[in-house]
Amino acid sequence: MKKLISVLLILVIIFSVSACGKNTSNTDLMLILENKQQFITEAGEKVYIKDYKYGEEYYATPNKYTSVDFDDDGIDELVVDISVNGGIYLVLHSDSSKVYGFLFSGRELQSLKTDGSFIQSGGAIAICYCSMTFGEGTYEITEIAVSDSYTGRLEIDGKECSVEEINEYAKNWQLKEDAEWFEI
Repeated sequence: MKKLISVLLILVIIFSVSACGKNTSNTDLMLILENKQQFITEAGEKVYIKDYKYGEEYYATPNKYTSVDFDDDGIDELVVDISVNGGIYLVLHSDSSKVYGFLFSGRELQSLKTDGSFIQSGGAIAICYCSMTFGEGTYEITEIAVSDSYTGRLEIDGKECSVEEINEYAKNWQLKEDAEWFEI
């Protein structure tokens, strides 16, 4: 019964996104969650998500997901939390007829917002507000704002700024809508 409800939820989400007129390949991405389609890993291997291994001994165990458009191209990427305890993320990006998967730790992809921005953290006093773009089989992280007390680096859009400016940026960024996660 739980599996049937999950499949129905996935179909509702697919149709909801399609009904909004958004150009999305989420249908292909959702098939990956159902182990009906393979994706290409960062190592260039084609695998089903059930066979995807991260680290030396852990297999992907999808437990929740969200859908966001990281690169503002009108096509959502699927972000899947694949670890038993949470905090290991697989970002699935569709590029023409291929789907690529990119692995991120919890510190590399924190506080994901609906606009695709997120935080990367080197600790409580080293925070970077980021965005991501994709090429064929690649991704690139862009630092939008940095507050790093370890090095004294304070920047917004690549330009030095004051503590007050970075605090204002952080305050406004926190007001952005959080991505909505769905249990699998």
